[in-house]
Amino acid sequence: MKKAHNVTYELPFFSFDIHELNQWAATVVGHSEPFDPHVVILDRPTLASIWTTIEQPRIELHPLFNISWLPVEVIQHILIHEHIHRAIRPREVEPGNMKAHPPEFWEMERRLSPHGSAACCWMYLEWGDLLKRDEENECIWVKRGWKKSRNDRRKFFEKLHRDAGVEPPPERFTTWEDALARSETHRSSESLM
Repeated sequence: MKKAHNVTYELPFFSFDIHELNQWAATVVGHSEPFDPHVVILDRPTLASIWTTIEQPRIELHPLFNISWLPVEVIQHILIHEHIHRAIRPREVEPGNMKAHPPEFWEMERRLSPHGSAACCWMYLEWGDLLKRDEENECIWVKRGWKKSRNDRRKFFEKLHRDAGVEPPPERFTTWEDALARSETHRSSESLM
């Protein structure tokens, strides 16, 4: 763990370079001016967020993402999503109805993140019981007690496999291929995020 300004960041377990992917996502979104927020892993109540109005802009990822088997397509989608927030600002879509994700946000995301539905499907297959969608605040909360729930689920998963006389697969619950196949029924990541 790394501390910065009384905040503890986790060191990444990813099998890819998160900073290269962050630069790639900024390019995909096409920011008109240089923008290079740090990507940090931080135990906050939401799954991911971008902070642009602070001295050192950053994208915060929940520790759920900090796993060695995370498909790169999932993090690509998350980074594109967060960078789109800088390109498309919140706006009033109806009188008195401010949206952080107006319709043009979702349209841009569908265009720039072709695996968005599969990425969201993977997250819900892998962590669905740990997440709570909040329509009013347009975010996904990670439930309190997520660490214990994740560990309990892993023990149950291993027991099911062992009771069936099969060795449990290493670490992961869901493969990227599972998510791709299941996402065919969910064409829009908007319905999942």
